[in-house]
Amino acid sequence: MGDEWYHRRKGNTHGGIWVGDAHILDLGHPVINRDYEYASHIEGAAGVYQRQQRALLIGNGQPASHNGPLHEYGHGADHSLGDASKRPNYQEVHEATIRVLDNSEYEVVREGANQ
Repeated sequence: MGDEWYHRRKGNTHGGIWVGDAHILDLGHPVINRDYEYASHIEGAAGVYQRQQRALLIGNGQPASHNGPLHEYGHGADHSLGDASKRPNYQEVHEATIRVLDNSEYEVVREGANQ
């Protein structure tokens, strides 16, 4: 391992944030590695959030969107807030947050809306 580092909650040996200039499967996580049963699904990804492990991994892969790591962080934040995205007022808060983050690069796309 090179400059990889991680942060985890005390007592949780598999959770936390793992970041490094390496493939996400090579960051040293004890579960999310080359032997991980879903490794083929995340091959080449820049990041992944894994709910069961409560682990966020950010590596040097190609992001699926222009800000893949922020997207994966959002999954972790949502999970830690009790799946806030499933609450009725979430869409309103999400839209306002996206506008604040970067109104020139993001657009709000509602599921089932005409594009």
